[in-house]
Amino acid sequence: MCLIKALGVSSSCPLAGPVNDQVRAGDPEYIIISPQNQIIHVNVLPSLATAPPAVVAHHCFLGNDPGVHSWPLCNHGLSSLQEVPLAPGSFMAPFTHDPSWLGLHQDSESESLLRMTTYVVPDLIPMDLEEARAKTHHLSPEQLLQRDEDGDTILHLYAAKGLRGLSYAVAERYQQYGQLDTKEHNGKSPLLVAVAANQPQIVYDLITLGADVDASDKKGQTALHVAGTYGLSDVLRLQKTFNVEARNYEGLTPLHCAVNAQNAAYTSRMTQASPENEQRERETQTCVQLLLQLGASCTSQDIKSNKTVLHLAVQAGNIPLVKFLLDLSLPDLPGLVNMKAHGNTVLHMAAALPPLQSTEYLIQLLLLSGADPSTRNLENEQPAHLVPPGDYSEQVSLYTAHPATPGLSELHFP
Repeated sequence: MCLIKALGVSSSCPLAGPVNDQVRAGDPEYIIISPQNQIIHVNVLPSLATAPPAVVAHHCFLGNDPGVHSWPLCNHGLSSLQEVPLAPGSFMAPFTHDPSWLGLHQDSESESLLRMTTYVVPDLIPMDLEEARAKTHHLSPEQLLQRDEDGDTILHLYAAKGLRGLSYAVAERYQQYGQLDTKEHNGKSPLLVAVAANQPQIVYDLITLGADVDASDKKGQTALHVAGTYGLSDVLRLQKTFNVEARNYEGLTPLHCAVNAQNAAYTSRMTQASPENEQRERETQTCVQLLLQLGASCTSQDIKSNKTVLHLAVQAGNIPLVKFLLDLSLPDLPGLVNMKAHGNTVLHMAAALPPLQSTEYLIQLLLLSGADPSTRNLENEQPAHLVPPGDYSEQVSLYTAHPATPGLSELHFP
């Protein structure tokens, strides 16, 4: 445990990563006391010294380097970040990142945090906004609300094209007419169009003007569902108040959608390693974490099959994601691990995977997290009964039938 003292505010946080202890004159000073009682000085940018309180960890960094790969001070448990002086118009998304995402064997005594940059929304340039207002002020209400052959209004089109100034100017008028959430032919509001187009600045503007953050389309997809499905992490970094447990018409929460996307990205990367696949995997990983930070529940079950996100991750053989979920500080981990989806626990699903060395590792992870190998499904089968034939069938059957197996410290990620 360590202590941060920022402008008289004290907060606990995990200490991680290399530290640059040089403090520039005139900078607000942070004093960190490490677990070894070493005093470490940390500072923020001089330009932020007189800024009003905001909510961002984008400028909360160790030492003088706010770069993408620097290490953050704070995780989501640091509530008093609200009192740290930071840039106006910024938003916070600090959180821990478990190293198991990378599939690496880590020293159990070491704690690592991976820097995830936050999305800082810049203010609209006044001259750009005034120019946009001048271009649209002559339009009558009928012209503004007119739809094209696809049912799109001018606001939908501006949002889709990322024209921020024009979107804001028109949205102001829509707000006056009570039409800010008007929908196009697929049931998407301008906010949902902006999310799907990955335009976080316009998303922020529309929310600021009063757009319904939980509006859904014809498939029941909210902004969070769309962001989770397509790995649009910048939208989630805005940290607005969304309904994180909203269900689409498939019965899925945004976290279910994000985990499905992460499973697909993981499979693609394992099948064919490429910069594009690796980037996609990182984006979907980030979305999963941001949704959890927003308050999404790992125990939520989808309506059709009763699967939790852990069921989905295990079924996909996504070991890094499974390990990440199991490493979360959940109040009842065995309860989650032994939840049933149409009678099957995650151990049933793991046992039914191809009997590879990775399956053996996965099963041990679940057993050490409290999975019960004696549980029977609706067909009265225990996990050991579901093991298919293969090179590792005997080992997998042994683990599922006899939970007293070697510790994971003897194993390495396959």
